[in-house]
Parts: sequence; C-alpha cells; structure tokens
Amino acid sequence: MRICFLAHLSFAVLGCSLGFDGFDSYSVIKDPNFQNKLYFTPRSRADVLLLMDNSSLMEFLQTRFQDNTAAFISEFTSRNVEFQIAVGLSDAYRKKYHPEMNYSTRFSQGVGALSGYRIVTPLTPNPSEVLRMNLTVGVDGHPDVRGLESLEDIIADPANAELIRNFSHFATVFITNEDDFSNNSPQDTLIFSLTDSCIYNCATSPYQLYYFDYALGDYIPNIIYYQHTQANPDPSTGRYLIPLSRYNHAVSARAGVTTAPMRAYSFHAYALVDHVCREARNAADGLGDVHFIAKRYMDLITMTGGGVLASPCQTPDAEIRRLARGIISENFRFKLPSYASEVPFTVSVGGVIIPQGEENGWSYNPATTELRINGSAIPRVDQAIEVEFQI
Repeated sequence: MRICFLAHLSFAVLGCSLGFDGFDSYSVIKDPNFQNKLYFTPRSRADVLLLMDNSSLMEFLQTRFQDNTAAFISEFTSRNVEFQIAVGLSDAYRKKYHPEMNYSTRFSQGVGALSGYRIVTPLTPNPSEVLRMNLTVGVDGHPDVRGLESLEDIIADPANAELIRNFSHFATVFITNEDDFSNNSPQDTLIFSLTDSCIYNCATSPYQLYYFDYALGDYIPNIIYYQHTQANPDPSTGRYLIPLSRYNHAVSARAGVTTAPMRAYSFHAYALVDHVCREARNAADGLGDVHFIAKRYMDLITMTGGGVLASPCQTPDAEIRRLARGIISENFRFKLPSYASEVPFTVSVGGVIIPQGEENGWSYNPATTELRINGSAIPRVDQAIEVEFQI
C-alpha cells in the first residue's frame, strides 16, 4: 500500500486519509469515479395535498392558513416551481361507509360560493384567493377524525388522479388540532381514556391522549392508546389502530419512484406539535381537553425521513412559509458519491457559494451521502447547483 505523504500537514492536499498504521486508507486520486465538480438540476414539480380537518374547534387553524395562502404560494412561484395544490377533508373516509350521505373523497372547492378550481396551479387566476376558498371548508365535518384513512381514500379516487404527476414530488400536509384515529371499525367517535382499558367510547373522564408523569416531569403517551394492534386488539371491542406503515405504503405505491434514489413523497403537518401550544389552545377555548398533540402524524413524518412540523401558535406567515420551503426542499435532495464523506466540498448556486446550515443553507448526511438545500438558501429551479471538492 502506498504511503500517503502530507503537504503542509493537510489531508486534503492529496485527497487521502491515514489509517491507524500511517498508511493510505482512502485516496481520491486512485478513485476512477472521482470528479472535481458535480452539477445538479432539481425537479421542477411539486404536487401538494392539504388535508384539512373540518371537525369542530378548527376555526383557529383554518383561519391562520386561509389568511396566509399568498405567503404559501409565493414560496413556490418565487422559485419557478410548477406546483399543483389541492385540498382534501379529514372525514373523506366516511364515504365508503355511508355512500348515501354527503361525504366526498374529491378535492374541495370550498363551501357556499365554490372556487371553480379543484386543483390550484400557477395558471389559475388569482391562485392564492382560489386556494383560500378551497380551504374554507367549515367545521361541521364528522368528529371521528381519520386523516390517514382519508388520505388513502382520496388518492385512490380516480377523479383525483391528475394531482400526482410523474417526475414530481408529492407532499401531504395534515392541518389538524387532533391526532389520527384511523382504526378497523366503521363505527363513530373513537376516544382514548386515561384510566379505562379500552380505546373506544370509554365511559370514564377525563379523555386525553397524553398523561403527565410526575416522576419524569413530562407528558407521556397514553400506553393503552398505543398497545392495541391487529395482533392485540382491544378485548372488549376488537378494535385497534391501523399501523402507520399501511398509509406509508399506500402513498409510496401511488407516488412511485420518480428520480432514483430520492424519495418521491413526504409528509408534513400544520398542527399542535407541543404541549405549550396544546394547553394554550385548550385555555383559549375554555372547554377542557379538546385539542390533542398530532402524535401519529408526527410518528409518520419521523418514520419516512422527516418533514416540517409547523405550529399554529407561532407567527403564521413565517411558519407557513417554512412549511412551503420544507416541501420545496424535497426537490433539492441529491445523492453524492461515496467520496463526499472523505473530501471537503463547497456548494454554490448560480456561481455563489452558500453556507452550510440545517435551516438556511446546505446540509449533508454522511450515512446516506445525501446533500440537501434548505430554507432561504433554496434557489430557483433554473439555477445551477455546483458541488466542488477541495483537494
């Protein structure tokens, strides 16, 4: 094995690193696939489903999003992203159980005065106003909120097939003040109890999804809520929560793989994601424990590699812009060669070096060799992204 001599005590000069015995363990010079500069072009399409909870006590979240549709859309238009945005409802799943009633898996055009557009695109006249109308869905929906089950039924409806395109990233945003209650029964009103050994229509109050553990000084997920699975259903009802893997599979099968090896879909939420926000909303409404942490949605986001968790308790313009940027950044994920973990590099957009940073810069995961552009550093889709290795 060749000895790696160092110039000016810098590993980067020869592009190699030393093993424990002082011998060459990796050499860029000997790598036949090494390129000093790499150029990347992002996908230019984003397909977005805003899955709106239309049950009671959603006025606050709905209004905050409706009032900031211009901010949401401007993040896409300013980067020349060819977007499609549709709105679905959290009680859409009930159509298969009650086809005689007015539940629908089709995209919303609002209530009252309809927008006339099921899908908002850059060519839609006044797209932010149309999206605001589509999001105006009211709070008279069914209280048994099953966002994940509704998502599965919405994307399976042939009438909605045009939303998810080839060579596009498909993002789902759950807008809700509750957790997901998707379970194996068509019956109504799934409630979780702090004390009973059931997960359905429990008769003992208070009803909560979390309890406070004084020994740990923190809120802990209700163990009973999560212990009921298909292999271990509730003994009194036979019911259990549908595992998250089912809905991940449903979306992955529908969205497919567009440009390998990057994923073609992601999950995000505009929801109650911390207890400070949850308690503030409960106090504001004065009705007791009526708002819940979006635990199942958060678990799904974690399980699928991460997405944006935006909070309605934060400044709405900033949070909704951050949500949009998180969706767009999914098109700015690039697979680097293995030597990226060995050799330092810089990232440039339009010839200008951008900083490294998880929030507003570039980030790199050596475990997956994935480069990602984040936040305000996300460029227009027509700007060249250059990675230059420093050897």
